[in-house]
Amino acid sequence: MEFDSVNIRNLATSCMFKPEEFDDLQYFSSNSITVTGISMKVCYDKSKIDKYREIIVNLIDSIPGIEDGVSILDLPKNNKKISTYSCELLMCLGVASGEIEYMYPRDMWENLPNGFPLVVRTKKEKEVKLVKN
Repeated sequence: MEFDSVNIRNLATSCMFKPEEFDDLQYFSSNSITVTGISMKVCYDKSKIDKYREIIVNLIDSIPGIEDGVSILDLPKNNKKISTYSCELLMCLGVASGEIEYMYPRDMWENLPNGFPLVVRTKKEKEVKLVKN
């Protein structure tokens, strides 16, 4: 998937609950992931996040500097195909999927450059398999 605003918005929308899915409150309450960004609070469906995980991971891995910590919302400065709004959606998708995490608590964001949170790629422990000889 190309790293642009349209694709990110479509992906984020695909991972959200649809209006008709709110009718089943038990499903909604046990399968929702709510993420608070800078200007939005987004509620995603866990099963849809899992369904699109590979695409989310590929988009996140294409962000320069993500392993060391980066402000995703600064990306539009270098990439005119993406808007700040779409960057925030991608940041929320990354947090919801557990693929990225905020480096600092929300109350410290105002002290960061442009007031944007820094995020970093979540370090995943590699599965170690023991082999018997």
